[in-house]
Amino acid sequence: MSRRRIGRVVYLLAFIVVQQFTGVFTTYPTLELIGIIGVAIVGLDALVCAVRGWRSIDGSLLDDSIE
Repeated sequence: MSRRRIGRVVYLLAFIVVQQFTGVFTTYPTLELIGIIGVAIVGLDALVCAVRGWRSIDGSLLDDSIE
């Protein structure tokens, strides 16, 4: 598993733990907004990586069928 993927999972787990088990976001709503923006960035990054992965799989399938 790549460091990037591990980082995404750790960030999401940390956000969930802070959201569910602490009152930090109630006290600091701006921090919650920053966290939500971070979750959106993590999701977008995961989507981009997934699209790249599918393109490489599609490309390898097309290369095999040409030969």
